[in-house]
Amino acid sequence: MNTAEPRQRVPRVAWNDASVTGHLARGEPIVLVGGCPLIAAVVGRWSFDSLSAAFGERDCSVHVSRTENFARLYGHGLGLGGVRQMPFRSFVEAASQRGTGSHETDLNYYLQVPLVSPGAAQSTPVALEAELRDLGWAWLHSACEAAASQPLQALQLWAGHGVGMTPCHFDAMDNFLAQLEGRKSVLVYPPHCSFDLYPYPTGHPADNFAMADPERPDLGRWPGLARATALEAELAPGDVLWLPRYHWHLVRQVPDACGGEHPPPFSPNLSLSAWVGGKGTEAFRAEADAAYAAAKLAEAAEAVVEAEDIEFAAECASHRAAALRAFHAARLVETIAAKLLRSQVEGGAFLTALAAGADASWPAGSSARRAARRIRLQLAHLLGSEANAAALLRATTQHGRLAGAAPPCE
Repeated sequence: MNTAEPRQRVPRVAWNDASVTGHLARGEPIVLVGGCPLIAAVVGRWSFDSLSAAFGERDCSVHVSRTENFARLYGHGLGLGGVRQMPFRSFVEAASQRGTGSHETDLNYYLQVPLVSPGAAQSTPVALEAELRDLGWAWLHSACEAAASQPLQALQLWAGHGVGMTPCHFDAMDNFLAQLEGRKSVLVYPPHCSFDLYPYPTGHPADNFAMADPERPDLGRWPGLARATALEAELAPGDVLWLPRYHWHLVRQVPDACGGEHPPPFSPNLSLSAWVGGKGTEAFRAEADAAYAAAKLAEAAEAVVEAEDIEFAAECASHRAAALRAFHAARLVETIAAKLLRSQVEGGAFLTALAAGADASWPAGSSARRAARRIRLQLAHLLGSEANAAALLRATTQHGRLAGAAPPCE
């Protein structure tokens, strides 16, 4: 992981240590070590050879890129690359031929395929059904109860060749990321760092990804990134990272020692993600609906006081629930503004103007003034005060985040 300075580590704790339950309940990332039952039965059994045989000719989704960046979304203004369908053995063959000189061998590959997806047509290869039964389902159920995160949403397999990274993003479900073969390095940012990572505007195809790159920080463009504090997790075979929802993370495969070779040698990398729980927005949405109904048209302008921003940021940093509430509120208000202005860009400009207090000088009774007041009151209901509402507007629009900073995409 390319970092400017040493980072604190995600705690590594024996899977059966008494403290694990507390970490799960508090929504704190943790690396479970010492033979976690979730994958203990298949570590060392699953390999590229065994999975090639198990999947046979069944097609899998494989991300293909000429860079090390697997953005998951490809096209103009998004990532460079695409997704191909190919059997597992074809993925292995293509990945193992990298660097041999042909046009196709300049590519990097990253396979992802669901193994279990409750409620959908079962996708498990017949040859893997017995081995999947050997996973630690009882342990997973107990861990999910401790984390108040039910039910299982999907079990997904990741396969790479030791090169590649998924850019910094968040997921709306909890994840037990289990390493089967090879190594991964993961940067983890708590939810209160969301605004300092500069998420793509809500409604953008990549709106769960950060525009700022923690590995190559451009503090001239994204100065808030200097405030974002990451933890780092190193995953070896048998390790399981508990990654609570809405924690930002950047995942990089770590190749075997290659002595400076370029490209690095073929280095099989296998992981499983057990996605559990829901988005956790049900209670928030109910409150948001109530706040919207309660918001009344009025005139006022909040004072722009930096001390309020510091107090608001401190509250979010010390309370995970407050950070999640602020993040959901920001996404909600971005959606509302885009609908009001019938444009994501115009909605962003509108919120940027509100953050600067420009609405105080807009004509009384104008539709823009009324819309501004409604948004401020709705945020105040959700966040507890008009000062917090003003602080959130400044945080979510800081440094031109919504004013055309995101590239157009197709």
